[in-house]
Amino acid sequence: MAQAVQCANQPAGNSTNACANTRFVTTAITAICSTTPSFCQTLLGYTFTAWYGAACNGSTDDTTAITNTIAATNAGGVMYVQNGQCLVSGSGSQIFLIATKVIKIRGYGMSVTGTTGTTFYIATGVPVSRDLFRITGTTGSNLRGYEFSEFNVTMQSGTGGRHVFHFDSTGGAATNFSEVLINRVYAAAGASAGGYSVYLNNTGGATIQGGFYNSDITQSWLGGGIGSTLTGDSIRVTNNIISTANAGVTINQVAGAGNFTVRNNNISGTAGCVVVTGAVSPVIEDNICEQQATNTEANNSMIDLIGSTSNISSAKILKNQVQANAATGNPTLVRVATATGTVIEGNRLATPAVYAAVVITAAATGTIYGADNTLVAGTITDGGTGTLQMVSVPFGSGGTAQVVRRSTAAGAFSVSQLAVTELGAINANTVVGNFTGSSANPAANAMPSCSTSTSALNYTSGTGVGCVAFGTAALQNTGTSGANVPLMNGTNTWSGGQLITTTTAGTAPFSVTSTDSGAVAGPILQIYRNSSSPAAADVLGNFQFLGNNTTPVSRAYGGFQVRLIDATPASEDGAFDFTAYVAGADGIRATVGNGFSVGTTTMLGIGTVNANTFLKSGIVAVGSLPTCNASTEGARYGVSDSNAASYTAGIGAIVAGGGATRVPVYCDGTNWRIG
Repeated sequence: MAQAVQCANQPAGNSTNACANTRFVTTAITAICSTTPSFCQTLLGYTFTAWYGAACNGSTDDTTAITNTIAATNAGGVMYVQNGQCLVSGSGSQIFLIATKVIKIRGYGMSVTGTTGTTFYIATGVPVSRDLFRITGTTGSNLRGYEFSEFNVTMQSGTGGRHVFHFDSTGGAATNFSEVLINRVYAAAGASAGGYSVYLNNTGGATIQGGFYNSDITQSWLGGGIGSTLTGDSIRVTNNIISTANAGVTINQVAGAGNFTVRNNNISGTAGCVVVTGAVSPVIEDNICEQQATNTEANNSMIDLIGSTSNISSAKILKNQVQANAATGNPTLVRVATATGTVIEGNRLATPAVYAAVVITAAATGTIYGADNTLVAGTITDGGTGTLQMVSVPFGSGGTAQVVRRSTAAGAFSVSQLAVTELGAINANTVVGNFTGSSANPAANAMPSCSTSTSALNYTSGTGVGCVAFGTAALQNTGTSGANVPLMNGTNTWSGGQLITTTTAGTAPFSVTSTDSGAVAGPILQIYRNSSSPAAADVLGNFQFLGNNTTPVSRAYGGFQVRLIDATPASEDGAFDFTAYVAGADGIRATVGNGFSVGTTTMLGIGTVNANTFLKSGIVAVGSLPTCNASTEGARYGVSDSNAASYTAGIGAIVAGGGATRVPVYCDGTNWRIG
């Protein structure tokens, strides 16, 4: 069969005896095996799509013929797809489903234009929700040895399809794919409009293998990029050309999995070069990354260590050529976020000088930026913790030690593994620092003697460290360490909450005493809500009296507060509320402000009292009386404009306005009556 593949790719008109004889034999075998394909598979050890009726002429739909060939191929066997354009369409979520059976699918050669060799020719109109190949297993299955090689994938016209290769572990939580080879496949960008050229999908899995591991994707042209979700260890993406609207390669490994390698690829696209969301020891090496259109990656970066699904550890970004320009959205070339121990060495980084070539965020720790990176243009921004920016220092020969007089590198010069005993001697009772108040070289600065219990060190910029005494400050033992804590005398400001605890009943843990004997008010406790936008209903302060119930749960059984009613200058109003816990619920039980109210927050005016069962006020018009109902029954009031002052059969007449008579009235639960 290898000879047949070789001859099938010879230019038209080739007439060598070897190829002519091979074509004759292949044609003869096809004619025989089309009637007895199972016999031929047993005899020859492979299947051939032509035996099952595939025409591969670009117009006849070969979906059924190829599906039958896949079904007939023995587990572990090889299926050859003939030269030509094999039109396929399918239905549902995939064109070809390979379930729980490991096979190898080989064509008659890859072409970077997709016009020669074997081509899976996806029919016009195939939706973006349909995969070309979906490979699945069952729970607990370990499927090893898939191969897809030497063919093209293109669209008949337009764009369509989802993933070209979809390794799908979602149907079985422990389905694993390993030792997979995707080699010399041309997958046109338009054939994966809804997804990726290769998608490694383990959204339903939870094993350390991560569904897909120890496999190779190599020497291919992938127009849809490579996507992954929770993959396993040891995946190698090498020597490919990847040109895509997706991220070129997305690395998302299950927690604990590592060694995802992206090496010697040429990657261009619009959503970044390599995006890592979670991995251990990923290697991104010797790639050419070019941004050819406006970047759409979430963080506008080309190589992006995000760490959004798990922390990235020990990543290596080595010897890559990464470049972009203003016309592509000014992306960051290398971004390090939630990642520990990242090494960036030997890269050539080129971006316009005003933009960031490398961004190390605050989420990054222990990043090493090597001296052998070439920063053609752009800047380095470091907000991480423990970042080391290496400096290239020439060392002498013959064991001669070199002295570094000055670092010209960006950032501070770092010396590690230096013992304290290796520092030079300084004067007694001094510290090394800069007390000048401006930039200066470090110096040995004298420290004062400040060792009494009523003193402390004080620093003044430009002067240095001095000693401040507290005079006759009172001392209070902490009760735990035995140390005395000075209590400051004067005006003190605390930014945090203060807690005073007493275990003795009937004692006052906090008191304020004034010795003023004049007529001015005694001690004043002031609560000030300093709001820039005061508004009605703002609570300005609250005193609460707490105790436990029998559960025990803390309850505010009573308290009082002050509310702002109106903040308008010259017409400000406030109200003083009394709160109590009644029948299992907290609430305002009385309010003093523009009148006094009990059981309601509605006040009727200065000098009035408003209560659900008692209402007394000044004389008002009949039309101003509150509604008489069950809740106000028994309430009394006075009106100024009654048109009658008589009784009816011993029952007070229903009061009506419009007159000039002043009479008392009461609520009978329905009407206001005179009496």
